Amino acid sequence: MPVRFTPRNDYEIFRRGIEVFGPIPDNLDRFIRLTDFLFSVSEKGQQVYDMSVLSSDAVCPLRFTLNDSSGRGQLKDIICSWMIEQKVYPADLIKDYAALFSTGVQFNIGMEYPSRSPYAVFPVVKMYYEDSLSVPEFFSSAGGKKKMRQLFPQLKDGLIAGSPDIICADFFPGGRYDLKAYYACRKIKPLYDEVRFPPHYAEPPCFYYEMRGLLSGRKKQYMAYPVETQLNPQPDMLGICRIFAEMKAVAALKTIKKWQRVASDSCSRLVPTLCSYSDKGSFSLYCRFAPK
Repeated sequence: MPVRFTPRNDYEIFRRGIEVFGPIPDNLDRFIRLTDFLFSVSEKGQQVYDMSVLSSDAVCPLRFTLNDSSGRGQLKDIICSWMIEQKVYPADLIKDYAALFSTGVQFNIGMEYPSRSPYAVFPVVKMYYEDSLSVPEFFSSAGGKKKMRQLFPQLKDGLIAGSPDIICADFFPGGRYDLKAYYACRKIKPLYDEVRFPPHYAEPPCFYYEMRGLLSGRKKQYMAYPVETQLNPQPDMLGICRIFAEMKAVAALKTIKKWQRVASDSCSRLVPTLCSYSDKGSFSLYCRFAPK
């Protein structure tokens, strides 16, 4: 019998979605159990999480994000404590980065378990600040950019162009890190000729982000789907799957089919939130479950 979609079941459906990648590592399980409070906001229709797959790996690594869209600050406290307990991340830098913005600015985290890493039991942790006013204002001031250069000494003058809409620090197990800036835009010039985002025919239209790796030099482009996509996601999902099929991304297509079974069993829809191309040629899908 299909499960009725409720905040508690939303949390359980999310767990089933990431279990598609395989057994949840013990250290991750402890962290996720501390974050179920985030799912209470799903009653208001706010996005709490997404899961993602990419075209370039024979085996899809476990990848997801959690969004503290309420701005209460609890997620930041939990992830910082968890990372410091693991003893493989730069603790002092994490504390200083977490203190950049006060409570009230949306804070999101992403995790990716790299399947070929010697630290495969530990994820890359991505810590995002996303706010339409506070983040651009911070970077439009000389003091904000100076503060970032103090935290990240490799960050040279001029690397942070303009005022980013989102800023993200990637913390790798073993101590390495990167800093990324995201710029929102209505139109985008493709990174290279082969970039072809899937069509989106419904209204309102999609919008885009340009990502620049400020320390790594990496580049990535994202197409963001409007929240109304959840009303009829099937045409968009078909376009996304065609791209994965053209790229012969078998692992990604198998993962999507498993998610579609989870959606069917939970009386929900699999909804795209973002898709992206990287400068290395990979294509990614970010998606979530939404009630029918």
